[in-house]
Amino acid sequence: MVICLVAYVSIRCWLDKDLCPAASDDTREKTPPKLRMRTYARTLPSILVVLAVLGSMLAGIATPTEAAAIGAAVSAVIALALRTINWKGIFDAAVDAAKQTTMVLWIALNSLLFVSVYSGIGGGDVVHDLIASLGVTPGVVTATMLLIVFFLGFFVDPIGILFLTMPVFLPVLSALNVNLIWVGALTILVLETAYLTPPFGYNIFFLKSAAPASISLRRIYSAAPAFVFMQLMTVVVCFTLPGLVLWIVT
Repeated sequence: MVICLVAYVSIRCWLDKDLCPAASDDTREKTPPKLRMRTYARTLPSILVVLAVLGSMLAGIATPTEAAAIGAAVSAVIALALRTINWKGIFDAAVDAAKQTTMVLWIALNSLLFVSVYSGIGGGDVVHDLIASLGVTPGVVTATMLLIVFFLGFFVDPIGILFLTMPVFLPVLSALNVNLIWVGALTILVLETAYLTPPFGYNIFFLKSAAPASISLRRIYSAAPAFVFMQLMTVVVCFTLPGLVLWIVT
């Protein structure tokens, strides 16, 4: 996905230089070396957090959940070192974390109730028998389930999608001997793509909050389809080449 997005941005900027104008010679000459070094130094905290999270996972030191905790700890240490945090900020962060955790646990509780009823009435067997009667291949079943996840991403929170669909999908996929690691990677890619789709494009609203005031929400929406297309191309590649996904994971 990164390769596709970088290639797209590079080609667009190469075709239209106004999209990514270079600094003029006069600007570069007037920028003192100390200011340049100070600007570069400001990027170091973010780089350290990324290295701590991804490095711990790639080195096999931590699981994704543990890597998230490592990232939070490194961020806290950096904030303390830079003196950009206070007790009010810590309290507000703890309250927000409690709210998010409560929401997830509430969704998980309802998901467990749903799974209990679904399994108790034999819903898994009904779905499996229905798919078997259709005579479709495991690839078609997987693609259909990914399309359902993508469609739900238009309206439902990603966490809610996972808790709603996975209890139904996973038993069927397991019965069809589909590699669940491959399915999990594809599901994450599809959810990431759904982050850019209206009406609840979470990444779009995040970009709007970080973008300059001169960039309107409409402009961001108009640019989103190209990135959605590139991410869908990544999903297609990973779907047709499952060995690539499994090689990256292992």
